[in-house]
Amino acid sequence: MPSPNAIHAHRRDQTLCLLGRYGPLRRIEITAFIFPESNSIGSSEELIRRVLITLIRDRLIVARQNSLGGITYVLTQIGSDVARGLGESQATSGVNSAVTGVYAVHRAIGNSFGAYCLARTADVGGLYFNELQIYSRSLPADVQRVLEFFRSELDKIPDGLLKTVQSGGAPKYAIVEVENAHKSSRYLSSFISLFEKKFSNSPPEFFVDRPIFVCANKELAVYTHRLTRSATFYTTTLRYSAFEIERYSPG
Repeated sequence: MPSPNAIHAHRRDQTLCLLGRYGPLRRIEITAFIFPESNSIGSSEELIRRVLITLIRDRLIVARQNSLGGITYVLTQIGSDVARGLGESQATSGVNSAVTGVYAVHRAIGNSFGAYCLARTADVGGLYFNELQIYSRSLPADVQRVLEFFRSELDKIPDGLLKTVQSGGAPKYAIVEVENAHKSSRYLSSFISLFEKKFSNSPPEFFVDRPIFVCANKELAVYTHRLTRSATFYTTTLRYSAFEIERYSPG
């Protein structure tokens, strides 16, 4: 049985790796990645709070006020060096729009859905790539090919991508679209129509599901699902937490 100190050190490394992989994160997001099946969110968050205090004390991370009215944690230069030493070779330090800009809600929902997905796809090799990774990181070759096909055919960069493995061993990809404001009905309808047309002719190695939509609230989910008939999820509170995501089912 590992000692309490060893467990704390392991969580410290997990947290640094998450910040190195996905960029700045809130405490609730870190909690969801490390304790995805938590039956006691409060006690899990408290354990992560202690880890964050240690990391701040050791000058590996800093806490920054975000535009959601809470705190986001960001790697320092020393912290990014340590994260790279732990295997996150693309870890960087500094604040970006996930903290201070208008995209804070957008990124929070995407990250929370990533944790939600990984908790439910571990048995099928689930991998989630968030917005920061898609826009500014080097990605696995197969994921890059899927994204390039998506860009060239739809002139669109997705907000996230979920990769799983089918029973026969072939990969399956699902693009993720985050909706935190109404888009025009014409845009959503034409987007889905174009997606279905283009991806029916995609290369055989690209098994791509219909887009997954993740909405900031149930009202947006109802609206989006009515126009797309795709898998649609929504957050149930303004915490934008993986523990508070539900799948929308009409009727």
